[in-house]
Amino acid sequence: MKIEIKKGTKLSKEFIDIFDKAKQSEFTSGPIKDFSKYSSDIFFIIKSNNKTVSFGHLKKIKIDYLGKQYNLFGIANLISIRKGEGYGKNIVKNMINYAKKKNKTLIGFCKKHNKKFYEKCNMGLNKQLLKRFLYKNSMNKHEDYVIYFEGKDEFIQKVILTKSNITLHIPFW
Repeated sequence: MKIEIKKGTKLSKEFIDIFDKAKQSEFTSGPIKDFSKYSSDIFFIIKSNNKTVSFGHLKKIKIDYLGKQYNLFGIANLISIRKGEGYGKNIVKNMINYAKKKNKTLIGFCKKHNKKFYEKCNMGLNKQLLKRFLYKNSMNKHEDYVIYFEGKDEFIQKVILTKSNITLHIPFW
């Protein structure tokens, strides 16, 4: 199983179409109108017999928390077109390895039906943290858990040990 890691600017039109259709199907979202918002993201893609079977991407996130700036990776749009074959777990494993090499914390959000999947991937999950992540003073009401892999900055541990809210400067990804 080979994984491709590509920056958003290096993706083919064919992959962008696959990404758009799968995202609409998986998350019941509308079509992507402007792919440029993904240009600096890092995509992880698995193909089988030259067909895309799974992908996800990391978004660069800057967070100011208690007077310090943290540069994290946000886990986004993890989708397996062929489910139950270990592709999604392989994507997450590669994202974790990538974050380790870059000394970054991974953070994302998920619904409760995905909880067991992320536990199998050795990701941390925290329900209480969800209400502390705010964008424009609004909580993420569409997800149930914060998912994370702690980096060397120990951002998550610092957040857990305090009670302050985390203000995001971009919408929930």
